[in-house]
Amino acid sequence: MRITVNGAPLALDEKERGTLGELLAEADDILDRAGAVIVSLKVDGEEVDAEGYAGFAERRAASVGSVEIRAENATAIRVRALETLLELLAIAKRTAEDTAAEDTAAEPTANDGADAPG
Repeated sequence: MRITVNGAPLALDEKERGTLGELLAEADDILDRAGAVIVSLKVDGEEVDAEGYAGFAERRAASVGSVEIRAENATAIRVRALETLLELLAIAKRTAEDTAAEDTAAEPTANDGADAPG
């Protein structure tokens, strides 16, 4: 079996693991220790999504020809998540400020209705 991470070969002995899931768990442990997170997976050229993972994990490791793992640095993922959160907070702040300004403009003033005949 050919196993790659971001195109680079990863040497794992599939004979010691019965299933693809066991093999991928070992790959995940290695990547985790290196500070990386698996973000996508292809088995024999077929993209594996979260829903389909269980079916692939049960396959015998010896029956698989290739596994392509795409991994990203865990810190970089966290940084992107924080940047997205900051952008969302800035949007929420602007929205709240705009809403407050509209509410202030719509409020009646003390002179409203003072000149009306009574």
